Amino acid sequence: MPMPACRILLADHQALFRSGLASTLAAVSDAVVLEAAHGSQIEVVLHEAPCDIIFMDRYLPGIDAMAFCEQAIERRPELQIVLLVPYEAEAAALQYATLLQGGAGCLSKELEPAAYIETVHQLRQGHVLFDSTSIRRATRRERGQTPGDRFDMLTVREHEVLRLVATGQTNQSIASKLGISYHTVLKHISNIFSKLHVSSRVEAALLWQGTEQAHVVKEQVSHPPAKVGRPWERAKV
Repeated sequence: MPMPACRILLADHQALFRSGLASTLAAVSDAVVLEAAHGSQIEVVLHEAPCDIIFMDRYLPGIDAMAFCEQAIERRPELQIVLLVPYEAEAAALQYATLLQGGAGCLSKELEPAAYIETVHQLRQGHVLFDSTSIRRATRRERGQTPGDRFDMLTVREHEVLRLVATGQTNQSIASKLGISYHTVLKHISNIFSKLHVSSRVEAALLWQGTEQAHVVKEQVSHPPAKVGRPWERAKV
């Protein structure tokens, strides 16, 4: 028995990429492809025409893609959401965080058109796009691991980026302060999210601030300040 028609929502703010991918996905004979260029348009589209699969830009303006993923899956567990990011390395880094939010996978925009068509076929057959490492990590959920242990997994550069994120710096500002490119900042932030098991800058900042405060308290307890005697009790020189 043939599968019923598949409705696919493509949510991406880059018009050229969106139109190209829409044409590619339309090649799936029974697919109906809908488009959204801004986060505010997604709920409108879904209300008018419920979809089976959503390809969504991780950095789509007007919405937190990770938070939307979790909320949408709670409402419709059968919904398949695939997040899109600029680079393959970033897609690999975000696989675990995407899995925890209920998503079906995270793909790079660098992929060939045929890869997206194959993705649709895989999703329609009930498969997910995660590698075995991501699934094992999600199953274990890092038993007994504390936030401090997760911070130990960050590189020196990732610590620097996270510190600036926690102080409210924008990606462009972080790039300028550290002398790196904007896209390198995005890659570092994706790695940070994956290692800390968070899905937003706010979560990462709160975790960093809590760990920093705990570190300060620990240092104060371990190395209390030396007592300074009263003037008349100080040794004479």
